[in-house]
Amino acid sequence: MKRLIVILCWLLPLCGYAQQEKQEPLDKAVSERVKSVQLVLVDSVKSIYAESFSELQKSVQDSVVQAQVAELQQAFEIDLDKACEKAWADVEKKYQKALEAVEDCKHEAEKERLKAEGKRGEKAKKQKEVETDKAPAPKGKSLSEKIEVPQETQKKGEKKEAELVYTEDYWNEQETQLVGDSLFANVEAWVDSLVNADDSLHHYDAIIHDLDSLGGRISKLDVRIGGRLKGFAGDVKALKNAREVLGKPYNKAEKDVALSRLDSLSFLNKKQMEACSVDSLKDALRFYYLTTSNMMDLIQEIKDAHAMYNREGANEKDKEKAQASLQESFSIEARIDNFRMVSYMNGLYEEILRIVQPDKNGKYKFESFDMERLEAIKKELEEVRQSNQKK
Repeated sequence: MKRLIVILCWLLPLCGYAQQEKQEPLDKAVSERVKSVQLVLVDSVKSIYAESFSELQKSVQDSVVQAQVAELQQAFEIDLDKACEKAWADVEKKYQKALEAVEDCKHEAEKERLKAEGKRGEKAKKQKEVETDKAPAPKGKSLSEKIEVPQETQKKGEKKEAELVYTEDYWNEQETQLVGDSLFANVEAWVDSLVNADDSLHHYDAIIHDLDSLGGRISKLDVRIGGRLKGFAGDVKALKNAREVLGKPYNKAEKDVALSRLDSLSFLNKKQMEACSVDSLKDALRFYYLTTSNMMDLIQEIKDAHAMYNREGANEKDKEKAQASLQESFSIEARIDNFRMVSYMNGLYEEILRIVQPDKNGKYKFESFDMERLEAIKKELEEVRQSNQKK
């Protein structure tokens, strides 16, 4: 138990002070390049058909038919993604087999190297002990001692506990002690429990970089275990990035990168993928651009109904027609589902619902609509769409 506590004490501060590894695994770099090319290919095909679907929508004035066309487009894009993913998955399996063979060879070579370094380290340690016995004790603090924060740097009246400062030499010393230690299995068990947590993984967001750095440290002792932790941290970061992209105005470049990284997830188990709603995140990213179009259509329908209701000479029949038209606009479930998928668009939709809120009898109060705000939302969406088309 005492030795286990020593291992944990080595891991905890390491999360805060470990240096981040900068070199990415070769297979991951290749995978990202392949995914980016695949996305460009699929997006190119989608864009061609999207123009055709757009023309179909414009050719009819019936909003119900337009919604049906939008649903067909959405289903078409999903089928296209599935067909491409299946074709590429067959090729990826063969590539992964080659990678596994290479990793096995590297792992065996690393074990031999660490074994040789362990023997040299033990010899150097014995030599150092002999020299230390002959030399006088050095003045100052050891690597593992606490370094007190000078009182002069603290604010007046503020009490602050002594902070631990760990040097690179300290970490090297700790790692040397763990090389070849049978209790290194405890490190692997700790990594296993960390990366197999069956939840949404949100609580890892704040320590993603620490986990990545820790994975780099562990990789010096065991490439397989350290690489697993680094890969897990990369997947958690990809999930966090996808949520952030969906919480901001549409940006095609950021959307493509986020989707590519989600498609490259490889260290999360099935339960984690389900708990984090990975498939829903992918769909939201794929259809983000479509939701901006849906939102602009909704605002235009509100403007048309508002103009019909308030136009000069409008009779009761015209006003009833305007009421019915707006009720129909807010009853298209496929469009509303698209808004709900994207957190940023869902926020805009909730704001529109507050602007266009019916009374207790279900009648819309056209006189109280904030048309300036609706126009501002539409203008923002138009500018975002135009700026991303130029990229």
